[in-house]
Amino acid sequence: MANSCERIMAQDPVFCEFCKASNAEVVCQVCYDRVCNICEKVHQNIHSNTDSKPLAKVAKVQGFCSKHPRHRYEVCCSECRVPVCTNCILDVHNKHKMVNISVLYEEDKAAILEDISEMKSKIHPNLDIIAQHARAEKENIPSKCQMVANYLKIRVEKAKLLIDEIYEETINELGEMEVSDVKAMDEHIGHIDEIILKLHNITTLFESQLKTRFESDLILFRRANPGISSYRTIPESLMYSPPIFKGGKADKTKLAKYLGELKPSSMKYCKVKKVRLQTSKRSEARAILVSTLGNILAFPPTSPSSATPSGPVSSNPPSRSTSLTKSAKSVKNFKRSYSVMTSVNCVSPEKAWISGQHSDIKLMDLESGECDSFSTSCLTDGPSDVAVTTDGDILFTDFDEKSVSRVSGKTRVLITTFSTDWNPKGLCSGMHDEVYVCQVENKYGKVTKFNKEGILLFEYVLDGNGSHIFLQPSYVCRNEGSNIFVSDTLKHAIIGLDPCGNVRFEYKRNISDDRSPFDPRGLDIDVDGNIAVVDYGNHEVILLNDIGEFLICLLDRSDGLSRPCDISIDAEKKLWVAECRTGKLKVFQSFSTEI
Repeated sequence: MANSCERIMAQDPVFCEFCKASNAEVVCQVCYDRVCNICEKVHQNIHSNTDSKPLAKVAKVQGFCSKHPRHRYEVCCSECRVPVCTNCILDVHNKHKMVNISVLYEEDKAAILEDISEMKSKIHPNLDIIAQHARAEKENIPSKCQMVANYLKIRVEKAKLLIDEIYEETINELGEMEVSDVKAMDEHIGHIDEIILKLHNITTLFESQLKTRFESDLILFRRANPGISSYRTIPESLMYSPPIFKGGKADKTKLAKYLGELKPSSMKYCKVKKVRLQTSKRSEARAILVSTLGNILAFPPTSPSSATPSGPVSSNPPSRSTSLTKSAKSVKNFKRSYSVMTSVNCVSPEKAWISGQHSDIKLMDLESGECDSFSTSCLTDGPSDVAVTTDGDILFTDFDEKSVSRVSGKTRVLITTFSTDWNPKGLCSGMHDEVYVCQVENKYGKVTKFNKEGILLFEYVLDGNGSHIFLQPSYVCRNEGSNIFVSDTLKHAIIGLDPCGNVRFEYKRNISDDRSPFDPRGLDIDVDGNIAVVDYGNHEVILLNDIGEFLICLLDRSDGLSRPCDISIDAEKKLWVAECRTGKLKVFQSFSTEI
């Protein structure tokens, strides 16, 4: 009878001998009838008066052995991790440990599910990012090459007809570089697309194996396809550096040297960098503290629902007299430095660079006053804004000349120039000396990101709905999470963006009294990650957290503040405030009061 039972288990699935509709799931060890789960109790009642044995589960039918086609797989070899039949055990695996096929099946099934999850959640998204970046780089190749061509054309116009022949030869060489670069980027994109297609096919194949009829088939498939090791290594992204045109000295006898040398473009692979976005816990704690104190003291608190990462943030800031957790006192009031001051940027707790409507940029010392200065080419209205890099170099924008320059020691280097439609205003420097520049035209504005060589990296222009983010961006700053914050004077708003250009918040103040409209200008990040903003029209400095919620009013007219246009915060929490109309630089010490 035992042999008969084994033969029953070894056959293909059969129907229940009672209902003739459902597949048999158990076999009676008394009469060897095969029944389904529904008819199992009925069958047990038939043998209720006898000393019946329990019903045994009908084992799932396995496929036939590849080495012994007449025998089905019975168990799995634990050491070799393959399904085997009885003959296989006698021939090869007689000293190996055997396990049930279902055990190995579940292990391999879990491994395949993990591989599928990794392909979908990690590998495929990274490949999409690389492919998207490569396509964007490809689209920018003609425009970047055109920038070089435009600069070249300016030099050609100055030399007029004397250098026409050399100009045409160089443009042709640049065109060849462009064609070559586009071809190389096409090959890179094709390679990435090929990997994505293969990955998609593998994912589909793996998912199809989960629906296989025989568990042994999945195990054999898993053994023949051991995971996705060849796709776990994400290929490097191909970075494009456009050709660099180096101008020569103006010498009619050496036209070729005057025109300059066109250096070939370059491409290099770099690893995909993951940017983690996180909010400051200290900033969140401060916002909670301010809100709690407002409730206790019956002051109108800032509504938490008024600030969302993806929508406008509106708030009526309380007067400074209600500010109990933050305050500031005057430390230094410098003598008038300019007729009109435009910017300030700290380099240490003791010193800061300032600029105004004058060609000179001055270094101010907290004790001795002006201690250094240098002249720029901004002769009409002076630099629009000044920033300091991590290396201590000075960056400044020239609104009229449409340029950004770097000063290292006594050496001035032109980083980049803009087209006739765009004028640069505020700027700031990043951790890796990348440069963020506010640019304006007649109707809209944008923020552009360059590397230290002046190569365009990113443009913040449109939001996710295709609408223009900015109207008149004036000042910009950046925090440690690579989020940027921009003051827009026409929108009367502070706009926060993540590194990918998505709008995190848009802070606007509702007008419910006789106060002037919110008029944000300069802004900076304090040591807690909060955003200090000067309100030019209301003679105030306010503090927002990094998700656009109003925290406190730091300074106002009662502190002697008049038409502030820019602010910079040093490591000791001192507020260096530039006043536009008075042309003065004022320093305040910010401090907290324990309640």
